[in-house]
Amino acid sequence: MNAMTQAGFDYALLPQESIIQCRATGERIRTRLKRTVQDILESGKDLIQVKPILSGNFEAWFELETGLDRQMAYKFIQAAEKFGDGMYNNYTSLSPTVLYLISAPSTPETVVTQAIEKLSPARK
Repeated sequence: MNAMTQAGFDYALLPQESIIQCRATGERIRTRLKRTVQDILESGKDLIQVKPILSGNFEAWFELETGLDRQMAYKFIQAAEKFGDGMYNNYTSLSPTVLYLISAPSTPETVVTQAIEKLSPARK
């Protein structure tokens, strides 16, 4: 597989200016997804800080302030607890869905370890 053909898509089918546009679009999307993961981790850290202040009103406060349901609050918190160590670059290649899955308490630690190993710079 060459640089023009990757994972079932063949850029050679497109004119050069379309290739440039499509690759730039892909780069912008990847950049936004990285920011999304960073923002999830930062939001989770913020929620960890305010949760004790709000005590039994945390979930109602979260829903009022964000418009999101309480499950999202706990996904943010779990992600921050597991991966909010400031090493965001290690996790930004994850999609938010994968981040939530490997942050879940029900995910076996061996699965989390394997996911992290695949992200380590030495393996890239």
